[in-house]
Amino acid sequence: GEQFQLPIVDDVDYETPGSFGTWCSERDLPCITLELPAISADLTIEKHLSAFIALLMHDPDL
Repeated sequence: GEQFQLPIVDDVDYETPGSFGTWCSERDLPCITLELPAISADLTIEKHLSAFIALLMHDPDL
């Protein structure tokens, strides 16, 4: 959340049937849902690319 400069929430306080998060939860799989603000793809890349790369390259065993 800090790297994306977005708030972190544990729950959205409403049901989300059919969502990827629900699917993962039903299978006891870890899941991170990232909802980005409504901005252009170019601005999203400019603002968040380094945070995406850091997230995808994270090694939980380190």
